[in-house]
Amino acid sequence: MRLKDSVSPLLRPHLSHEKWSTALPESRATCDRCIQARGATAIYKDNLKCCTFFPYLPNFSVGAVLASDLPAKSWLMVHLTQGNLANEAPSARVARSEMVVVPLGVFPSLTYQRRFHARQPDGYGNDESLLCPYYVKESGRCGVWMHRPSPCVSFFCESSYGIEGIEFWTRFEKFISSLELVLASEVLLRMGMTAPEIALSRRFLPRFGSPDPHGFTGSKLKTEEARSWLEFGGDRAAFFKRSYEIAQSVEPEEIARLMGEDERRAESDLLETRLARLLKNPR
Repeated sequence: MRLKDSVSPLLRPHLSHEKWSTALPESRATCDRCIQARGATAIYKDNLKCCTFFPYLPNFSVGAVLASDLPAKSWLMVHLTQGNLANEAPSARVARSEMVVVPLGVFPSLTYQRRFHARQPDGYGNDESLLCPYYVKESGRCGVWMHRPSPCVSFFCESSYGIEGIEFWTRFEKFISSLELVLASEVLLRMGMTAPEIALSRRFLPRFGSPDPHGFTGSKLKTEEARSWLEFGGDRAAFFKRSYEIAQSVEPEEIARLMGEDERRAESDLLETRLARLLKNPR
């Protein structure tokens, strides 16, 4: 698979550099054959794998899932409309109180991030209470696969290219994450939100590396979450579907301009330096 084919179809038009069409196969760590969940040395539970992580899902991706037949569609729709899933065991899923829904997308709350940190390192791959809400346990597969976000696209616990491969995917994730955020923000601008209103949504961005001790929790979380929707009313599902439609109309030239010089340098370093190095010295 080409590098650009690993990301959401909504992002592919914005990956115009010719080297995004390069194939970089990873055979050691795959979702179907999790290297960390097999054999006597397994460190993950085979029914959880590395999916004990709740990623940020951009607004356009939420809409894309809602417009699809992907397995997580029904779960996402129920939670956006504040309904209930009769057969869902609370202990087996992220609680709704740990899910933040704002115009920029769906986020893990600070409460979830703190739980995630508190259970490291042994909880990763083993603690079912941290399980990604989009994961389908029955099949052992991602329920938003086609539109899975940058941390999920780029995570390889082991790379076929060694430590340089891990570094490549780390930088890949950072670039794609920036692209996701720029596109999601541009969608909101086109829907009439102002820069300060978008900045409010950005305050919910997860900080798994170092959670903000002044982040939104409890009643303040709900107040700020509700405030972010004042301009759009209560139909969140319709809002996200509209976000998906708008994202499809954004021209690559516009996103390239918004990405800025730092991102252009990062893309050049990723594709012209690091990728070339991996291809030159395959494992």
